[in-house]
Amino acid sequence: MLLRTRLVCAAHELGLPLLLLWCLSAAALGSSWEARLALGALALQACRLALADADLSLLALGAPPRGAFTGKAVWLVGASQGLGEAVATHLAQHGATLILSARRADALQRVAKLCMAQGASAAHVVPLDLREEASVIAAARQAAALAPSGLSYLFLLAGGTQRSAAEETSGEVEADMFALNCLSLMALTKAALPALQAATRSRIVVLSSAAGKLASPGQAGYAGSKHALNGFFGSLRAELASTSVRVTLVCPGPVATGAPGQPRVTFGATLGASTLGGSDAVSAAGAAGTKETARLPVSRAAALTVAAAAHGVREAWLAKHPVLLLLFLTQYAPLLGAAIVDKVGPKRVRAARQGGDMYALAK
Repeated sequence: MLLRTRLVCAAHELGLPLLLLWCLSAAALGSSWEARLALGALALQACRLALADADLSLLALGAPPRGAFTGKAVWLVGASQGLGEAVATHLAQHGATLILSARRADALQRVAKLCMAQGASAAHVVPLDLREEASVIAAARQAAALAPSGLSYLFLLAGGTQRSAAEETSGEVEADMFALNCLSLMALTKAALPALQAATRSRIVVLSSAAGKLASPGQAGYAGSKHALNGFFGSLRAELASTSVRVTLVCPGPVATGAPGQPRVTFGATLGASTLGGSDAVSAAGAAGTKETARLPVSRAAALTVAAAAHGVREAWLAKHPVLLLLFLTQYAPLLGAAIVDKVGPKRVRAARQGGDMYALAK
């Protein structure tokens, strides 16, 4: 399976540059039929990209193979609501043995019951507070005890987002956001490594962000925390290359995770009752009833995240356009991608300040 994944990913990574080279070479050599053929192939790829909501490699790999998670011990951190809950229910449908963690035990019990109804082999509840070192260590020990043959998967799904201009954002907000989005997940991963290494094969699945790949005006501190997360887990992947533990980075764009009673975690310019990071925080955008147009449905984002884990891709992009297009432009034409971000930057900051749609194409 991993060989197929590598071949598909390599074909898509090299495909576009090779098609462009073929087209230019054919034109330079005066071969009109080859140029037309190359242009046709480029047009087909452009159509695929226009209809895509994830990177083309992941879409080509498709749904998880049968039995990919059956009976496997899977620890999900950040499973009490939103995308974490959706990922848990998708894994339950594949017969996984789930260990569910977040701060709120009552919410975890609700998700555990839902997962059992969806077909999970088992659903254990292990509450933890990511900001408390003792809680993280105790939860890692408990998770290891619940998986005597080792953890097959660790899904790191906890985190918070942000809406505020960098110049207005307090250092306390940035410190709290880095602690939640990056430092706490680093500490938890190190605590869980013995249980992951005890399994025959295991995988760490990290929910990062498109903001960890792109500049993200109106979310500078958040983008910084996600860039740091990508840097740590990319380095950890290389350190673990000779072991049985692998790493998958999932980089979604905006996802529609807010719901009545389950708002998105959103940091503002200062710490306060409505902006403090954590699963109980109030989303400023959700509270204001803001409609954001370019958000990926949470069930679709969860299905793609589970597929990325099952296929063992190193990195997956999940987003609607224009964020997905920007990810591709940044990969293949970084100067053009940066110029576009610079152009829309002031508009996004205004939207962040006003509680508007940061992802709309309109001015």
